Amino acid sequence: MSSVQIKPDEQVIRKEGGRLYRSGGRSSAWLTLTNQRLIVEAFLGGTSAYPLSRVTQVSETEAPAMLISFKLLNVTFDNGDSIHFGLNSRVDFWINLIEEARRNAPDLPDEPMPEPRPAGPPSALPKILIGMIAAAVLCICFMTVAMSAVVFLIVMAPVGGS
Repeated sequence: MSSVQIKPDEQVIRKEGGRLYRSGGRSSAWLTLTNQRLIVEAFLGGTSAYPLSRVTQVSETEAPAMLISFKLLNVTFDNGDSIHFGLNSRVDFWINLIEEARRNAPDLPDEPMPEPRPAGPPSALPKILIGMIAAAVLCICFMTVAMSAVVFLIVMAPVGGS
């Protein structure tokens, strides 16, 4: 994983671990808010730094899950890119921090933006498919045991009556 260096004139406001969601996939990641940028360090997918002056919207949504739903922090940028981040703390807390930092952030016209990547909140579909496959495997195992028991009873049954 590449690392984004904190600039000498940059101050870290908050850093927290969570889950980054893109195109239905997810990765453990760190989300760092500074007074200039939002930095995402994903264990699968590398590191990206977004200038706060390029943030166009910050919101909260519920992500569907198999049994429960959870809140996601959604951040959209002026190049059309967006991130969806599941956090351990309250999402509204992060929204307030980002909005406040964004109001005071300097414009960074020379700061490169990462290329937009497909983003999307998580889907419950992979969990449902895994559940269906697990149920099918259990059924096959049960049927195999039942058939083995039937064969055992047939083979061990006494031949002829006495």
